[in-house]
Amino acid sequence: MLNYNEVVSKLREIARDSIRLIMVARRRSNLYEANQTLDSINEEIIYTNKKFAIEDYKISKIDDNDPEKEDKLKLNAEVKKSLENTIERCNKEIETQNKIIADITTSIEDVQDGKVKINTEELNAVTKDLIKKVTESIATEVK
Repeated sequence: MLNYNEVVSKLREIARDSIRLIMVARRRSNLYEANQTLDSINEEIIYTNKKFAIEDYKISKIDDNDPEKEDKLKLNAEVKKSLENTIERCNKEIETQNKIIADITTSIEDVQDGKVKINTEELNAVTKDLIKKVTESIATEVK
């Protein structure tokens, strides 16, 4: 049979693990959001690449005798430049998202490895709550 101090010590460990689980869950939620953002950026790149291919196709279909050929070529060059800028912006956003994902992943590992300190007040509050629940449970069993 465990004495009171041993029980409190075990409940404190459970409280610490519980708090860590909550911390990891929050970080995993942030990781999910970062991955969703990354997916959205990748979709934008795919869409932009399709638009780029359409512009290439339009140019290939311009007749050499078309009186508006020069205007169409200029417009096409402007559109392509805009699409290139979009791809460049997306690549920078991907780089940023990958850094965010790496940071969150490292943060999750730090919490799981116990490198992140638990707030003492929160730990004491959770431990106190667990002690109360265990005490009530034992009192109910005794009745």
